Amino acid sequence: MKFAIILTTCLLLVATSLAVAAEKIIVVTEEFAPYNYTENGKLTGYSANIVEALLRRTDISYTIDTYPWARAYKMALQLPNVLIFTMARTPARESEFHWIGELADRKLYFYKLKSRSDIVVTKLDDIKKYRVGVDLGDAAEELLLQDGFVVGENIDESPMEQSSLNKLQRDRVDFIVGNGLAIDYMVRKSNMPTLQLERSLMLVNQGKYFIAMSKQTSPELVKELQKAYADMIKEGVVRIAN
Repeated sequence: MKFAIILTTCLLLVATSLAVAAEKIIVVTEEFAPYNYTENGKLTGYSANIVEALLRRTDISYTIDTYPWARAYKMALQLPNVLIFTMARTPARESEFHWIGELADRKLYFYKLKSRSDIVVTKLDDIKKYRVGVDLGDAAEELLLQDGFVVGENIDESPMEQSSLNKLQRDRVDFIVGNGLAIDYMVRKSNMPTLQLERSLMLVNQGKYFIAMSKQTSPELVKELQKAYADMIKEGVVRIAN
């Protein structure tokens, strides 16, 4: 009887592993350097490298692509078996996804052109008098909306950060919002390397950037990825970026 129980348990574990391996996931993200960005036709960056190392530890087959954030987010929200990164873990999103693992701290600031000495702000309400460029559907936009900003009045939406940076250079927006590492990298890689930005008020210093899976994903697949990520943490393969 004991042998039969052990055999049945082993067969169930094998069947579960095979079922997980047979599943295929869609991996999506955005161009968000230095965390994830395309270089010489290949997706690279701090977060992208971690995600690919994570998937190599499993037998799960996958495809990986970058999209404008709003599209990537919609795919992860609506479709099964979609892995998304680098995504801010916010209270509004908490129940909408399965959370696989932490990638980096999340600190967001307002940035303006250094030459705009006419802009003087000391508190968040002061910024409401200006136009803030944001990525469509980004967590920064969610925060601004919660704080009383309005799309079309003091929020200007763009499909990606580079578009907002271009608008900032042309005085079509007064501020952009971003993470310091990402903003610095974006300016260095843009066609305006001499553009001088000045960090203004902090918008948020809370939460983390995460790897997440769509809610419709099977529990077995989620557990497989969570375990593989936990192993990477234990082995020191992953060190959370500040």
